[in-house]
Amino acid sequence: MAWAFSHLRMQPDGKEHRKHKTLILGLRSDMTREEAADALRQTIAARSELKIEKQPEMTFGQFWRERFLPMHQQKWKVSSRQTQIDNIERYCVGLLEDKLLNKIDRFGLQMQANRLADKSSRSVVNKFVTWSRAILEEAVDQDLLPKNPAKKLAMPETREENKRFLTLKEIPVVLGKLPFRERLILRMSLVLGLRPGELFALRWDDIDGYSLRLDESTIDGK
Repeated sequence: MAWAFSHLRMQPDGKEHRKHKTLILGLRSDMTREEAADALRQTIAARSELKIEKQPEMTFGQFWRERFLPMHQQKWKVSSRQTQIDNIERYCVGLLEDKLLNKIDRFGLQMQANRLADKSSRSVVNKFVTWSRAILEEAVDQDLLPKNPAKKLAMPETREENKRFLTLKEIPVVLGKLPFRERLILRMSLVLGLRPGELFALRWDDIDGYSLRLDESTIDGK
């Protein structure tokens, strides 16, 4: 039994030319119509698979640097971009750096999250869960993974967050241990309530009598 099909091809002169092709499935006497249809589907599927280029194997770290980061970093605020990148690399990418994408599974990710919860705060574990899920979801969108193994990760219980702070009696003790410059920086932080980016961007002409003008901020040390 033969199956004939045709497709249009554009000629150099702009005219369309219909080209017919015939696919031999077997002898009519040996096949029913249902068997012939099934054989045709299998043949088409096999030929289609040959045309699909095999995706290169990538590690989690490679995908983060070469695919995810270039696509997403411009969406983050310039003022917090480097901090965001540092946090992702420290609390997520660093833990999965050399693992091949297609070898990462849900069980391994959950065990990693559980181990992290034994020694880290909730915010640290949440960074791992959130960003591993986001990065692997992008890998799915780019057809490097069939599904996201981090999609159903559970947030494990973590140790209680450390909310320790200096008391009014402890502050003079700390100030007394610091050199002049560092002591001045700490006093300005405590008294004026400045953010680090505002404090380290101050210049002499920002002082106007008893007033302080905040018109600049440091970003990435600049």
